Amino acid sequence: MFDDEHQRVREAVSWLMRRIAENHAEIFIDDNITKQFLERVLKGVGDKARISNQCCLAIEKLALSLDPCDNDQLANGLTPYFQDIITYLVQNSLRDEIVGSNVDLTQISYFTLTNVVQGSCK
Repeated sequence: MFDDEHQRVREAVSWLMRRIAENHAEIFIDDNITKQFLERVLKGVGDKARISNQCCLAIEKLALSLDPCDNDQLANGLTPYFQDIITYLVQNSLRDEIVGSNVDLTQISYFTLTNVVQGSCK
């Protein structure tokens, strides 16, 4: 459904992904689910502004929902994807084709980036 030609469908799916990350983080114990989820959400980051906004929020909610790292922990569920997440968010913050949109992609990208970094491990 993320590949649907209608923007509203893709926006609804990205909103749902955000809610899953926010309310059902326990499913991300399975690395395969985390990988599939992040592949879809990261792809959505490059879509239209409203979809990108929801995908950024899904990443942010996932970072906040996962157990925080303690001083002895070297990795968490996002660690294998950390570089990809950072790359997509920085690229998203630099997009200039979203003129006239009421979504500030720079702000949401860096807000998400901050939460991902704060929730990361060593």
